[in-house]
Amino acid sequence: MPSLNLREIDLFPPEINDWCRLTNNCLGEGTVCRSGVCLCPFNKHPNEDFTECEDDIQLGEPCSRDSQCVANNSRCHDICRCRVSHVLSHDRTKCLKIAEHLYDECEESIQCTYQLNYSSCEFDYDSETVGKCKCRPGYHQSTNGACFVSVEVGGICEVDENCSLDPFSLCQEGRCVCMEGLVNINGECSSSSIPSLPTKLLAFLTLSLALILSK
Repeated sequence: MPSLNLREIDLFPPEINDWCRLTNNCLGEGTVCRSGVCLCPFNKHPNEDFTECEDDIQLGEPCSRDSQCVANNSRCHDICRCRVSHVLSHDRTKCLKIAEHLYDECEESIQCTYQLNYSSCEFDYDSETVGKCKCRPGYHQSTNGACFVSVEVGGICEVDENCSLDPFSLCQEGRCVCMEGLVNINGECSSSSIPSLPTKLLAFLTLSLALILSK
């Protein structure tokens, strides 16, 4: 701890956060000398140049300048509110950074949904993406980084990205259909119009045919 020069304190009254001997040594209305340091009282904080104490103004309360707003990443616009790059938390006590991309870090889903449609914040601690923005269940990430509803072959769609559950399907006339030359077999796009036989049945028929021919 630096030495306390009492002569300097008398000649140059201390500002907020400076050393002091008595409360009346401290500059600024409302300041107090506590444990040898000039401090603001409860529910107040130093102004920008540390010359006086301002009232702590919370989010949603009336204000006249930015420095009055005590929440991080907040500003004054008639009332204390979050800056444009942040969004108000569910309990209305803090400003959370708005996610710009999927897998950006998050605390609440509002950070994700504010700019990324059909996304949410992952809260499953067993997931590798916990605490990050991801597409909601039933949606998937497209190549452009957006979330689209997942539609099976034959289902209703709006854009090709809806049909990406099958890499060989696309959206035509409001339906997910197979690409040219392929057909829908049990919800999958295949190059053959004849459904393939189950492996066990095919093996049984092959064995039966072999027994017949051996007689």
